[in-house]
Order: sequence, then C-alpha cells, then structure tokens
Amino acid sequence: MRTIPPMLSALLIAACAHESAAEPVNPFARPFLDTPAGPAATELAASGRPELRGVIVAGAGSVANLSGTLLALGEAASGYQLESVSEYSATFLHDGEPITLYLKDEQPEVLE
Repeated sequence: MRTIPPMLSALLIAACAHESAAEPVNPFARPFLDTPAGPAATELAASGRPELRGVIVAGAGSVANLSGTLLALGEAASGYQLESVSEYSATFLHDGEPITLYLKDEQPEVLE
C-alpha cells in the first residue's frame, strides 16, 4: 500500500478546505446584466404581442423569459407584469387584464 507524502497531503487538505469555504452557487440566481432596451424591446413593439421563450418554476423565485427579457414575479417589461409561472405558461397583467402566454410548442389546441 502506498502512502501520500506529508507535503502532498497538506496541499490536498488545504485545497479541500478552500473549496468548502466557497459560497454555494444558486442555479436560479439572475445574472447582474445591464441590458439596454435593444432588440427585445424592438421585437416587442414590432409584433404587438410578446413571445414567451422560457420559464423556470421555482416558487417565489420563478422567472419568465419574455421576448428576451428575464422577469421575476412582480417585475414588468413593455407593459407586461409577471403574475404567475407554470410549467408551460406564464400569466401577465397587461392594461389591467390577465394574459396567459404559452411556450411555443405547448399552446393548447383551439376547437372550432
């Protein structure tokens, strides 16, 4: 059986202690980006109705991607305030009216 030299052992212990001291990473944390009102705002104005591009369902930390803009619950962009998020949709308030947007491939069928 081989033993680890004392110097290498001390380095391994120091490296492990350093790793455990680092703060845990929150996978739902929103990056601090200073995003100008560029392409997303232009796209929203041109189409008249925003596109729901993605959702993260995480209780009070839920997030929706509205035409390229990340919104947390209660936040608003271009007049759409995020009220709730579900697995395939998000509900917004727009001009005082609730509007539910669905992910592109998850829209319910309309029976005529």
